Amino acid sequence: MKIMYCITRSNWGGAQAHVFELIKDQINRGNEVSLVIGEKGDLFNRVAELEQVQLIYFPYLQRSLNLRLDVQAIFELHRLIKKISPDILHLHSSKAGAIGRLAARGLFCKVIFTVHGWAFTEGVSKARSFVYRYIEKILAKYTDKIICVSQYDLNLAMKMKVVNLKKAIVILNGAEETSYVESNSSNNKMILTMVARFDTQKNQELLIKSVESIKSNPFIIQFIGEGPTKKNCEQLVHQLDLSNNFKFLGFRKDVQKILDGSDAFILITNYEGLPISIIEALREGLPVIASDVGGINEMVREDYNGFLVNNGKGSIDINNAILTMIKDKEKRKYFGNNSRYIFEQKFTLKKELDAVNTVYKTI
Repeated sequence: MKIMYCITRSNWGGAQAHVFELIKDQINRGNEVSLVIGEKGDLFNRVAELEQVQLIYFPYLQRSLNLRLDVQAIFELHRLIKKISPDILHLHSSKAGAIGRLAARGLFCKVIFTVHGWAFTEGVSKARSFVYRYIEKILAKYTDKIICVSQYDLNLAMKMKVVNLKKAIVILNGAEETSYVESNSSNNKMILTMVARFDTQKNQELLIKSVESIKSNPFIIQFIGEGPTKKNCEQLVHQLDLSNNFKFLGFRKDVQKILDGSDAFILITNYEGLPISIIEALREGLPVIASDVGGINEMVREDYNGFLVNNGKGSIDINNAILTMIKDKEKRKYFGNNSRYIFEQKFTLKKELDAVNTVYKTI
């Protein structure tokens, strides 16, 4: 079987990690794999180190809208697909999903689109939501299978009449299993870690502003990630005199080690699909505080393995959750053990990869 993957961005995130694991798995299964990618970066570099992968830098594929480049991308990708002649074209990210499905029209490959959070999801503007909903409804006709990474995304698409159950399926994201040792933290201050790109989707700024009123309590929040809003967040921490409560660790390749040394995980975000960062926190047996958006409530159960917070309430929800975890170490321990249980039941990488491979064989 010949499989072509296509994704727009190369910066390391949930979608990129997902594609990387799919590529490695399909190579191990003896299939022929190629990757078409719109930029060079972490994913591009990691795939370049793998053997038996045809890696194609495709600069026509840009995240921003550009009518001339987008039309050119459709025609150039059409030629590329025709030349390589894959059995399956598996598309990731909204832009690659749109360009790829238009480019594949009239060709004989089967087309799969994995939704890492709809472009019309909760939290985006009404105008943008309307436009992308209309586009996805049209493109669904040119898709053999749509994979949603959360039940939330499938329910949303059905509610908006974008897809139907014949064409769509839920396959939860997963992370590679590791040995689990129950946490016995001896940190003097509770350490919370947030792994997320600094951009408009995430909301590090809300978290920073929220905790100003509780900064005298013993906690440190670590930010892992880079991005365009990072500098503003660093300035805000300085302005609010919160330097003792925040650490900016930048992009890291030792995330698991950092999570192992943490007491809890936190993700304040405006919209999501099913973030792999939380799955990795569940794997490490961490209690979780997270915004109740997208499919996050499929991973975090209120007062069972963490707390779901309402961004609209701002510091009220966020601070209450943090203070509860600071004061009640036994509850943190209980939450952490439950996180690991949820991971083992629902979010292992093997479950995810086997399910995707079954889709390949079925279509």
